[in-house]
Amino acid sequence: MSSQLEQFVSDNSSGICPEALEYMIMANQGSVPAYGNDEWT
Repeated sequence: MSSQLEQFVSDNSSGICPEALEYMIMANQGSVPAYGNDEWT
């Protein structure tokens, strides 16, 4: 039996890339109509 522990971690546990975070912050400013009536979708 191996004495090393195995890690079963989701690939979703890494951080967000800076460019994606920047655009998410910009998209979260103010309020706009939903369901495609905004500049992002």
